[in-house]
Amino acid sequence: MISALFIDDDKNDLFIVQNYLEKRGGIKVATATTAKDALKILRHYHFDAVICDYLMPEMDGLEFLKTIRSYDRTTPIIIYTGKGRQEVVIEALNHGADYYLEKEGIAEFRLAQLRYMLEVAVARRRASETDAIERSEAQALLLKMPVMLYTSKMRRKGIFEFVSEGCGPLTGYNSTDLSGELGIPYPWLIHDDDRPFVQQLIDKSLNEKIPFSVRYRIRTFIGEERWVYEHGFGLYSGNSELSEVVGIITESENNHMLPIENPEKTDNGIENKLMELSSHISLGRDLTMDPKIIEIFDKIENIINSMKNEV
Repeated sequence: MISALFIDDDKNDLFIVQNYLEKRGGIKVATATTAKDALKILRHYHFDAVICDYLMPEMDGLEFLKTIRSYDRTTPIIIYTGKGRQEVVIEALNHGADYYLEKEGIAEFRLAQLRYMLEVAVARRRASETDAIERSEAQALLLKMPVMLYTSKMRRKGIFEFVSEGCGPLTGYNSTDLSGELGIPYPWLIHDDDRPFVQQLIDKSLNEKIPFSVRYRIRTFIGEERWVYEHGFGLYSGNSELSEVVGIITESENNHMLPIENPEKTDNGIENKLMELSSHISLGRDLTMDPKIIEIFDKIENIINSMKNEV
């Protein structure tokens, strides 16, 4: 069902349009005879679309349009114009009208056009809202994944471009604290006794173009010592130069160092996290068409596949 508000100072036009749109079903029309009355109605009620006459006393259709668009950029608005008023058409479109319709012509054809415009404008608005909701849900899903995900062009320095909100429960820092050139370099969180070993192992793996897995200690924001497990790998350009590192850091159930050369299996808890991450990725792909988010999902999926080889 579509709800519409129709404003026209001609009561005969009000009746004809309301009767035509409602008689064919699927549309419910409220009416007002002045733009000022319409503004009062809109303060208390929501409509899927608004249809407004141009020539009205006190406030014409263009002034009404500008007023609405000053606080509402999305509700579809259709402007009625008299024949030959092209300057009104141009100004209306420039100020955010979705469609315009000339009042002249065969009534049945004109009213059918109006119904079509109304249905298309509302369908576009609803599709746009759905896309925004899906994109928001996918972003929320990405941020709430149960691990710290990162991408970095300067991993050797510990500077991350992207960090998921999973860093909060793990480190006590939020993603803003740990990302960007002004963020806290991640090596600062690594225990002083572990930092040289971890950096050497990651450098060696990136130089040899192989994935790295390492278990070590960090100090959280409140100074707590915590064991973590990190897995990542480098992405290389056509000339074999390192272009980016992607990785996952999660809390470790074990409390001893794990170098990449060690054949010991990873934590039992890692397998459960991989399964949970895989379900997040699958759901996330169903929620969004945003290429940036899909690119991050692709990178995470590559990490998961790489980690499965080690579990």
